[in-house]
Parts: sequence; C-alpha cells; structure tokens
Amino acid sequence: MDGPQPKKKSADIINSNNDYISNLPVEIKDIILMKLSIKEAVRTSVLSSKWKDSWTSIPNLVFEGDMRCKVPSRFFACSALKSVKLSYCIIIVPRFFNGFALLHTLKLHNFLLPESGIEKLVSSCPLLDCLSLSSFCRLGCLNISAPNLTSLDICGKFYDLCLETPKLTFASINLEAYHGYYLRVNVPKDGTESNITRTVGRLSNIQELRISGAFVDFLATGPIPVKLPTIFNHLKEICLDIDCSKQNEGAALCLFQSAPNIQVLHIEFNDNKVEDQLHVQPLWELKAIKDCLFKRLEVVTMLYMGETELSLWSGKSMLGFAKFVLSTAPALENLNIIGLEKLLTILSVDEKLNNFPKLSTKADILFLEWEEWLEYWEDCLA
Repeated sequence: MDGPQPKKKSADIINSNNDYISNLPVEIKDIILMKLSIKEAVRTSVLSSKWKDSWTSIPNLVFEGDMRCKVPSRFFACSALKSVKLSYCIIIVPRFFNGFALLHTLKLHNFLLPESGIEKLVSSCPLLDCLSLSSFCRLGCLNISAPNLTSLDICGKFYDLCLETPKLTFASINLEAYHGYYLRVNVPKDGTESNITRTVGRLSNIQELRISGAFVDFLATGPIPVKLPTIFNHLKEICLDIDCSKQNEGAALCLFQSAPNIQVLHIEFNDNKVEDQLHVQPLWELKAIKDCLFKRLEVVTMLYMGETELSLWSGKSMLGFAKFVLSTAPALENLNIIGLEKLLTILSVDEKLNNFPKLSTKADILFLEWEEWLEYWEDCLA
C-alpha cells in the first residue's frame, strides 16, 4: 500500500516507558525492601542504576537466617535506619562507622561481634531506647553505654556487666551458665563494692527488673550491703531466681529493701543440690524484721523450676519465704504457690500456712499445680 505509514515505536522506547521496576515510587521500593532479607535487599542493587544502594535508605531492617553470614559493610551506611533485627550474623563494625543517628531499636540474636564491637555499635546510636542481646558470648566485661535507653534485654554468657543507662525503666538480665561458667565472673578486688552495687545499684528510674540464671549468683558476689546507694522508688515489679541449695538470698533481700514500692513479686525457685550446702538456713528465716518490708506488695507468685523432683529442703525453703512475705506485707492480696502438691501431702502445711499470722487481712493463699495455674491465668485473661 502506497502512502505514508504510521511510525512504529522502537523497542527501546517501549522498554524505557515500561521500566516499572526502575520508576517505582520511593515509598513502594521501601515496602519491597523491608519484606526482603538483608542479603536479598543488597542484591536489588543490580536491578538498575535507580535501585543501586536503595536498600541503605530503608528505616527498618530485619534479617533472620539459620546460617552464619557476614553483614555487608554497606549496612553501616544505612543512615535512615530506625529499627534493626539481626540473627545468626557475623558483625564487624568498620572504623569509619559514625553511628546510626536515627536508630531506636536494636535486636541481635545468636551473633558474633569481635572485640568491643557491641560497645561501639551501641554507644554510636544516640537515640537508642530499646536493646536486646541474646545467645551470645562475651569473654570480657559487657559495657552498655546508652543515655536514652529505656528497655534492655540481655540473655547470654559474659564475665562482667557495666551499665551506663540512666533512663532505663525495664531490664531483663539472664546470665547463661554451663560447666561452672559463672564461677569465673569478675569479683571485686578491693572489697569496697559488691557486684550488685556496681551493676544494678544505680538504676534510679527502673520500674520492672527481671534477674535470672547465674546472674543472681553474680550479684551475690562480694560484700552485699543492706541497701543499695540508690533507692528504687519507681520499681514496681521484680522477677528473680533463687537457688535453694545456695545462700544467694542476700542479693534478693538487698533488692527488696532498696525498693519500697514493689507491687508484684515473681520468684522462681531452683535446686542444684550441692551436697555441702543443702542445709543452709535461708536468710529470711535468720533476719529479724522489725518493720514491714513489703509495704505496697499486692501479688506474689512462687514457682518451683528445678529440673529434678522437688526435695523436702527446697519445699521448706519455699514455704519459709511464703511465711516471710505474709509477715511483712500489709497490702498483700494474692500469694500463689505453684508446684508443692506432693510436699503439702507430706507436711500438711496448707492449713498451717493459712493460719499463720499475717499483716494483711485480705491476703488470699492459693496452692496450685501447673495445670491449675495455667487454667487460672486463662480465666484471668479472658
């Protein structure tokens, strides 16, 4: 057919106009990148020039793998990060790193950070207010310096702990131990300050404190004061482990006497059955309390968490603490004792404990087994 023919668009023009990946809005790109693992996010740089290093601008970064991988150095150039969650990673903080100026949340699980990498990473984030470190090993002292930190969760192996966290309101610290690991933790050499004073003794704004594992033994190392230098006026809830076969109650009593406004107390009893310490009388049975210790305590839960069957000595220790609470808590409403059913049959202590003199006229004592306890909580939450 003669005459002018319609112009055909070249393939290049069509491809240019339909390059949807390169022309995606920034908001959409960020959503896509946040759905990817850190490894996949880095690989998007090859899509086009507009995607190169786009992953460094996303505010939230999550990588949860099941094999060790090294975090790319370009990760430390992500200036827009506000939240980071990394698992099974090897993290090497480069010398040029100046910090994440906008980072608020940092969660690291099963990670490797050589030398003082944790300290450098944490101290370089001025706005950091939530820090979680779990499944890690630190051969030296773990130093956490974060002026705006309000929430701290530590669960790992370390020899010592130093906290410079004046705004901390929630702390959960679990020192994992194996083969006597915790026996090698640092001990004060000058004898002037105990571990409990050095580590948690100045957390003036703490509201909820959870101490578990070998960290209770760590706190009980050194000359324990009657009270800490700072009174925890804001502390309302305490959760800690007590080993019936050791005399680590001194650290617990020090905390109790430094926190006049405790309302909720959760105690988990263990029994490592150290033969030469099985018959050490608990401190709360030896100490003469002249005035009520738990003036505002309302709820106490006591559980046996030992791996072996509850021994007669451990049961008596738990019941001794129950009497201690009843005699020093005028506002007590609930005392829940979990896991003593067999012992109650032997000692017939149910009636004795209910008839024991108590400061609170409204204190309700419940003896529950685990199944009953779970049902009780389900009813409370319903």
